[in-house]
Amino acid sequence: MTFKGSTLPILVVRVLFALVAAGAVVVGFSATYRAVPTNAVSAGPTTYACPMHPEVVSATPADCPICRMALEPKKPQSKTSPGHAEHGKDAKEPVAVSFSLPNEPEFRAFDAVSRTKVYPMSLEMRAPGSVDDGETGTALFYLDESELLKPGEDGWFSPQGRTTEDPLGVPVRVSDAPRVRFDGRTARVRFVAERGGLVPGEIGSVKFSTRVRRGLVVRAGALVESPDGPHVFVMSDDRRTVTRRAVEVGNVIYGYAAIVSGLRENENVASRYAFQIDIERRRLAEATP
Repeated sequence: MTFKGSTLPILVVRVLFALVAAGAVVVGFSATYRAVPTNAVSAGPTTYACPMHPEVVSATPADCPICRMALEPKKPQSKTSPGHAEHGKDAKEPVAVSFSLPNEPEFRAFDAVSRTKVYPMSLEMRAPGSVDDGETGTALFYLDESELLKPGEDGWFSPQGRTTEDPLGVPVRVSDAPRVRFDGRTARVRFVAERGGLVPGEIGSVKFSTRVRRGLVVRAGALVESPDGPHVFVMSDDRRTVTRRAVEVGNVIYGYAAIVSGLRENENVASRYAFQIDIERRRLAEATP
């Protein structure tokens, strides 16, 4: 069998094309096979946490607003596909409590941040009260006020709708009974009077001696109310990283809110644009996959 000079090169080219095509099929099949996961698990987004304060979590690199250490990347959490949730429960992403602010001038303003401080506040120590029986009643004081009241302290109950022999009211004193929290900001304080001095079911007000509280305060504008209670935004020194922190608050007067717990002295707190920062936090939370 003989081939002409022009036929042989054409045949060689056809064989080469066939080999290339076969190789492409093999490579494509191999790539497709490797692309199929062995299970329906994919890595979640990287988050950053403080090595000393694990509760400080951010979606972006930043500094811890508590100890100023750089946040370290956490291992991405896996997301399981429907039907593969562990123990039949839906996997939930951790909620970031710390995040970075956009570079907006209002967040850098000199008066946008204030420091927590110990500040003397004059408290009138008057609260609404009701009578339980002929000699005991209950008053509702702010948390910071209730901490100042001592068992046996003298005061007066002024009933609503009737006059008393003493213009100040019925003499009462603080009971030895423990204080009971009523909500996130107030506590029940029991008071007692001489037998028969009170009328069951009466309502009015209880007054104890005015005093000065020297405790921790923040500017009232730093508070953001939410369904889970009041919170503030603690800011790092560079005003780039903020951390949402729950606080217990007492009375709010003279433009300051008494802090019962949740903050330390000399911490930076967003005081002017707290509401806008909270909107930014929720926007980032919705944008995080």
